[in-house]
Amino acid sequence: MEKLPMTAEGYAALETELKQRQQVERPRIIQQITDARTHGDLSENAEYHAAKEEQAHNEGRIAELEDKLARAEVIDVSKLSGETITFGATVTVVAARQALNPVDPTVPSSCPALCRASTS
Repeated sequence: MEKLPMTAEGYAALETELKQRQQVERPRIIQQITDARTHGDLSENAEYHAAKEEQAHNEGRIAELEDKLARAEVIDVSKLSGETITFGATVTVVAARQALNPVDPTVPSSCPALCRASTS
């Protein structure tokens, strides 16, 4: 089983979504299905079919979240050395070398619309 790297914040967000879907959405959808059943013939009941479709979507997402949480490898970003770039690292670009624009060598090619050529 392949591990899935994520930050502690990402793990917490997935847990929160899973709890929401299991404890709030699932009972709400079950109630919608129950209510729709009381409206008569299920084969022609659009509310029933919509609720069943929503239930399938919700259950699929719950399974996906449970799988991700089971395979999660939480990366503690406070323990990163700063020597190498790895998952969870924040990178700041200090200087970038830009190629010159072949039409106007005073304008870097990566930002011709934003950069202005100096006349000094």
